[in-house]
Amino acid sequence: PQRLIVDTDMGFDVDDVVAVCLANSLHMNGLVDLVGVVHNTGCHLGIGGVSSIQHWYGHDNVTLGAWKGNFGSDCNQHYNGALGQNQYLSKLTAKMPGPVTDSSQVSTGVDAYRRVLAQQPNGTVNIASIGMPTNLADLLISPPDDHSPLSGYDLIAAKVAKIVFMDGGYNFGCAANFIGPADECYGSAQKALKMPPNVRLVISNKGENPDIYTGSGVQQAHPADSPCREALKNWCCNPNGKPGATGRLSWDPITVMIASLDVSSVFEKETDYGTQITADPNGKEHFFGNGTKNALTDFVDRSTSPDNIRKAIDFYVNQVPNLPPTPPTPPKPVTHWGHGYGFNCWPGHGADDIDPPSGASHGSVDDCKDSCLAYDGCDAITTQKENDGTYSCWRKKNIRVDLCDKGTNFDTWVVNGAAMGYNCYPGHGADDIDPPSGALHDDVDACAASCRSYNGCGGMTLTKGSDGKYVCWRKENINFGNCDTGTEFSTYSVN
Repeated sequence: PQRLIVDTDMGFDVDDVVAVCLANSLHMNGLVDLVGVVHNTGCHLGIGGVSSIQHWYGHDNVTLGAWKGNFGSDCNQHYNGALGQNQYLSKLTAKMPGPVTDSSQVSTGVDAYRRVLAQQPNGTVNIASIGMPTNLADLLISPPDDHSPLSGYDLIAAKVAKIVFMDGGYNFGCAANFIGPADECYGSAQKALKMPPNVRLVISNKGENPDIYTGSGVQQAHPADSPCREALKNWCCNPNGKPGATGRLSWDPITVMIASLDVSSVFEKETDYGTQITADPNGKEHFFGNGTKNALTDFVDRSTSPDNIRKAIDFYVNQVPNLPPTPPTPPKPVTHWGHGYGFNCWPGHGADDIDPPSGASHGSVDDCKDSCLAYDGCDAITTQKENDGTYSCWRKKNIRVDLCDKGTNFDTWVVNGAAMGYNCYPGHGADDIDPPSGALHDDVDACAASCRSYNGCGGMTLTKGSDGKYVCWRKENINFGNCDTGTEFSTYSVN
């Protein structure tokens, strides 16, 4: 079946819910392989709503990710007379939670994209973009990482066959300020449309005029514990005053159908094949010229296609999983690793070994990290990439990063350990969580406890004052190789 990633702004509207429920039903029927769902605004509850749906369908194994910027980060605020993004999200996560309830429990959208794409055969993935193209714009400029040695541009070129964008100006225009100031989002469509030429871009904007409502049967077809049913019941109201319980205009479900089963599945056809597609920073689209694989879409028959589209989508949306939902499994704790690029830590040089000198072979750095987390007392891993693409891995304890060898062919990843004399701060190996003044603590343990109490904290930098107390700054995204050394500060990885 067609491999599919859905990129959604679930929350503000409810057609995203119908679309994600549709994608899960197609997956349940074996018509697509849903390999990832990512959320594309800063609303931390959005991916929680997605997880509720994934869990109800029994698809917790699908990779999730979330864009984590400020754009749209206030889920509850009402802007420009519109209701906020939390008409139903917190109800889903409270009444029918999945393993994930907010974005702190998943990686970024770019990381999720890169992880999923790296695992797929070349040229096999379609993407349904049914929200702002923030993740896609960021993915294009992402550098090589542990998931893939390819840049974001080259990874997309290798793995993605087609991207279907839902847009009539709203998504590319960053929600027209309905979910808050959009400075971070402006220009994302302009960037996201600069895809590799082998990737097909298809623009879908059908769903309204004529109005195509889908999801109206969910209140009867789905049981009370269905998050699809609950979200539609709690959302109100579209431009003509209809509540979600009576269905919703079908922009996003149509896009998912085209990405999954092509245009014929929704009684549409491709038009303007070969057009070039660009956008201004404000999202205004331009279609011109030829010489590409891109296309727009239109009805096969304007008199019959709209009703046939409704029937085709509702046929799948109204289906429910055969197995009853199981209690949600606890989310896997988020572990933050400090990275020492080129650092080799070994006995007498900053670490004690847990494994024998031969180490162990793993398919990825993530697999090596998992083996460390499964062993009580493991504080770090040192890895070396082999010629066959696998990684030799040595688990470590009693880490002193400052005593490790530097500039080697090894990398060290630290989950708990110290780097004495290291000062890590923005532009120099870490991002700050706390303001520049930091916080005062009686001892190192108290500072560590404050780090562990914050979901995103991966470590701390501190210095001892003349009064014997410690000034402490909590940190994230620590890269020891870029920190200042030989200072009066020390930095610790803490988990």
